[in-house]
Amino acid sequence: MTPPDDPIANILAGVNKIKHKASTIINDKLGDAEEAQHQVGTWLLNRKKDIQSVLTPAKLEHFSPGPPPPPPSYYDKITGFVSAHKLAVGLVTISAVTASGYYMWNNRILPGGLFGNKKQPRRRAVRAANGARTEVVVLAGSFLEPIVRVVANDLDKRGFIVYVTTTSEAETALIEKENSADIRSLSVNTQKADVIKSTMKEFGTFLATPQVAFPNAKPHVLRLAGVVLVPDLYYPFGPIEQMHLESWNSVINSKLLAPLALLSQGLLTLVRQTASTPNPARLVIVTPNITAALSPAYSAPEAMVVSGINALATSLDRELAPHGIKTTHIRLGSFDVSHGHSQSKQLASAIHADLITWSEDMRAAYSNYGGTMAFLYGCRSTRGSSLKRLNFAIYDSLTVRRPKRVWHVGFGSRMYELVAAFLPECVLSWLMRSGAALRKRSFDKELNGM
Repeated sequence: MTPPDDPIANILAGVNKIKHKASTIINDKLGDAEEAQHQVGTWLLNRKKDIQSVLTPAKLEHFSPGPPPPPPSYYDKITGFVSAHKLAVGLVTISAVTASGYYMWNNRILPGGLFGNKKQPRRRAVRAANGARTEVVVLAGSFLEPIVRVVANDLDKRGFIVYVTTTSEAETALIEKENSADIRSLSVNTQKADVIKSTMKEFGTFLATPQVAFPNAKPHVLRLAGVVLVPDLYYPFGPIEQMHLESWNSVINSKLLAPLALLSQGLLTLVRQTASTPNPARLVIVTPNITAALSPAYSAPEAMVVSGINALATSLDRELAPHGIKTTHIRLGSFDVSHGHSQSKQLASAIHADLITWSEDMRAAYSNYGGTMAFLYGCRSTRGSSLKRLNFAIYDSLTVRRPKRVWHVGFGSRMYELVAAFLPECVLSWLMRSGAALRKRSFDKELNGM
């Protein structure tokens, strides 16, 4: 028998007690779990029908199926699309309204502007109290040019006294055939600077001298309303090596140096003298814009000369603006001057006459010349705006309070300029080659039919 104070025996006795107690606790917990499981199973069996009624969808046999919904109407589709794309629809709407308003205002469909007067005032020059004409416009351009004759006759009808610069007797005779006392010639010699100065000085003295319109009428003084510079709009076309040096000299002298001589040797002096008056004279410069903007093949003379005049117009505006003198540069697009199918035959005949003067090597090297020329002439004359747009622009440049600095007039003037400014050179060249190829087919047909 183990002594009572044996330590090993005491430890074993403590372990047995702990083991017995742990077994008792575990058995009690397992009994409680089995009892709880039994209770949950009994509860679920008792609630089986209720649970199935909740989990099973309700039977709809007793409901009769209704008619199918009608298809959405166009109004519903449109409103749905607008609701889903509010930003895109808003941008398109604003752009369309802005473009329509600008087009209507620019074409005088909304007279006086969007917020101006509802009635467009008549474009007429100011007259004296007795009805005599007092407004003078100097038209610096050749009267042999059709557009100069159109502008001169329109200004005459609106009540201006028009003085057209002439350099030959043929131009003077053509002015006299107009049978209008208010379209007069101003003879100048653009080759001699001292002659131009003396002519302009005499003209300035004439403007300052009181005039009598008819017997017993009260004398009145003429007022220089403006100077309209319209250089010759015809330029030679062709490969650079095909043009003679004399042609280059003629182009530069007649289209760039001659207008510059008129301005620098007297016309600008007359304009500056009106700076102190309540209504200073205006300066209007008219140039073609399509060829100068695109700079296509075979058009180096026009592109070079027009670019120089454009730079001159910008410089003049910055020089004259501090003196209160306004300068407007009108850049022309194409105008509708066609008279039917006969014009295309005349164009084909003119190009053909130019081609037969070339050598065989030049024809082979520039076989696309005919198509390119037909394309350029077609862009200018076969479609375009009415010449009234040009007449309105010139009158408004001379009379409105705040004329535009640059005025694009005619079909394609602004469009071709933007296309040339933003399109890459490869794309622009491809477009012009494609247009020339299409024109060449019709050009060949015209030649074959001649």
